Amino acid sequence: MTAGRRHRTILRLAGGAALMALAASSPPPAPPRAILLQDRQPFYRGSYQAFASPWSTFFETSLVHGVDYRDTILVHPDRFPDGTLFDSIWPRRAPAKSGVWGYNALSFGNYDGGRPPEPVTPRRIADIRRLEQSFAFRYAGSACFNLLTEFYLTAKAGDETAKLFEIGFFLHTPETTAAYARAGTPIGGYRDRQGRAWTVHRQGTYFLIIPAGGEDVRTGTIEIAPVLAWLRQKRILTGGEWFNGLAFGIEPAPGGGHTRLLVDRWRVTYE
Repeated sequence: MTAGRRHRTILRLAGGAALMALAASSPPPAPPRAILLQDRQPFYRGSYQAFASPWSTFFETSLVHGVDYRDTILVHPDRFPDGTLFDSIWPRRAPAKSGVWGYNALSFGNYDGGRPPEPVTPRRIADIRRLEQSFAFRYAGSACFNLLTEFYLTAKAGDETAKLFEIGFFLHTPETTAAYARAGTPIGGYRDRQGRAWTVHRQGTYFLIIPAGGEDVRTGTIEIAPVLAWLRQKRILTGGEWFNGLAFGIEPAPGGGHTRLLVDRWRVTYE
C-alpha cells in the first residue's frame, strides 16, 4: 500500500489504534489535494486558520526542529477545518522555561493575531447572542497533551495586544495541567446545558475550565455564551470586554512523546 493510500485509510478508520498505523520517525507524504504544514506555516480558508506554534523554542533555543521535536498539521482544503491531523513529537521531559511545549491549533477569526481572509466581527460579550462550537476528535500515542479550546477577551476590538483575560476549556487534561488549575483560585462549579459538570479555577488573568471528573470530552458542543453570562453574574466580567476569535488545538505538555490527533469536526457558530 502506498503512503498516500495509507493516509486516506487512516482518516476512514475509527478508533485510536488506527491513528497510529502511520507512526514513523518522519511524517508520510500528504495525500492528493491535502497540504502538510510545518511549524509556523499558516493555512487559511474562510474564517478559519491552522498554525503550529512551538513557542517553547523561544526559550530553549538549543532545540532543533526535526531532531529534538517535530510538529506537522495535515489539512484538507476541500473540507477544512474538518479532517485536520496534528502530528507532534517532543522530548519526554518537562519544558525548562514554559508550562507546555507549544500550541498547534485551528482558529476562528482573530485569535491572538490571526487574520483569515473572511474576517470575523469582534463583539462585546454583552452583545453576543450565540457563541458555540461543535467538535469531535480522537488521538493515539502519548497522552501528555492538553486539548485546549480557548479565547482571549480584550479591552479593544480586534487588538490582540490589549488582552484582559484568557479563558480555556480543557477537553483532554493531563495531571500536570489539573494540578496547575487546582493551585489557582477556585471560582466555582459550572454545569452546562448538556448536563456536564465543570470546575473553574483562576490563575491570574487565566480561567481554566476543566471537566469535574477529569474525563475527556471528545465529541459534542460547548456553548460559550452561557459561560460568559455566568462569569458576568459573578461580577468577574463586565460585559464590555471584546471577543475576537477562538482556537482549538493541542498543547504538548510535560512528558512529551509522539501524539497524533485527528479533528473529525470543528465548527463555530457566532452571532
